[in-house]
Amino acid sequence: MLDSNNNIAFLFGAGVSVPSGLYRTDELTEKVLSGENVYRNLCGGYEVSDIPLRDEEDKYVIRIKKLFHVLNNNLGGHYSFINRQMNYEDYFYFIDTIYADESMDFENPIVAYFSDYLFKVHSSLFEPMEEYFNSLRIIDLMKEAKNYIKDLVAHYLNKKPEDLSQFNLIENLVNDEKLNKIYLFTLNHDTLVEQYLRVNKIIFSDGFVQENVTTKIWNPQSFNEKINLFKLHGSIDWSFSLSSDSYEKKVCIYLVPQRDTPETAILIGSFNKLPAYTKGINFDLQCLFAKYLNECNRLVISGYSFSDQGINSRIINWLYGSRDRKIVIIHKNEKDLIRDARPAISRIIDQNIIQENDLVRIIPKWFQETNWAEINSYLE
Repeated sequence: MLDSNNNIAFLFGAGVSVPSGLYRTDELTEKVLSGENVYRNLCGGYEVSDIPLRDEEDKYVIRIKKLFHVLNNNLGGHYSFINRQMNYEDYFYFIDTIYADESMDFENPIVAYFSDYLFKVHSSLFEPMEEYFNSLRIIDLMKEAKNYIKDLVAHYLNKKPEDLSQFNLIENLVNDEKLNKIYLFTLNHDTLVEQYLRVNKIIFSDGFVQENVTTKIWNPQSFNEKINLFKLHGSIDWSFSLSSDSYEKKVCIYLVPQRDTPETAILIGSFNKLPAYTKGINFDLQCLFAKYLNECNRLVISGYSFSDQGINSRIINWLYGSRDRKIVIIHKNEKDLIRDARPAISRIIDQNIIQENDLVRIIPKWFQETNWAEINSYLE
């Protein structure tokens, strides 16, 4: 049973992008840490040169890489304890937390203590970048590092896909006359789903409406098609407008290249996402996630490791909002799924298996190995 409106929701994580040949998290982390052929442009953005840089390594990149090294030496032990290495989202989390504390947007005495430690013990991080310049403030270095990570992630995810066939089930969803509304929620920054929809000439709403011939702007009230796509962590083709007027600041999709380098509107990190979910477009998206998820009794999840505490809370609140609701998870290895998920979700899945109820059902396959007919059979 779906629901009285015959709506269904899907939640995609990074795993659904793997068949397209995009960089995995560990590969993106390697690119970010290496800084190979990366330079800071005149607008303050970071780019990757198509050819090896002839001059010496960019001085800003050198400083940021040194910051990564210091963070790993001081904080990497925590991740070794949980049997993994720090990834680019972990680095961004620490850097963003320090930045928020320095800008007084977030107050944590422990963070302030660590910032003071950085400034005193690793003073070379904050030396002037140019002769006659002042020393860098902590907030300045953290801002540069945040921009660096965001720009590199956006660059490396903007890769031509090798394959999009894993999304073929979307066409089956569109052609299923029993379905009324299909809500595709994705945590991925890449544009694979949009590319598939456009290649197959499938009409969809993504929250952006045409403002003029060069720009589309965010309008949270514009979701009105059978297929509706919500990018809960932003997208590599979303940008914050360049206006300095707070009333004119908006998120947009530029259809032609801009002379200046606009900031990419993607949400990176781990626990720093929780306060970010209360601001700007991220708040809009979280409200839409709750609103449209509540219009469904079935949620299909694939490619997601259940590591985002905010997203997990939303799923749990939805699941226990009605006795008619069920989740179908597409994942090859049930034990890995339970091991890697955060505790609250892991307990629900584990208890569901032990008690042999149908609150959560698992399809033991990878996303690209499934089809709509099989998924539909698990929804009953």
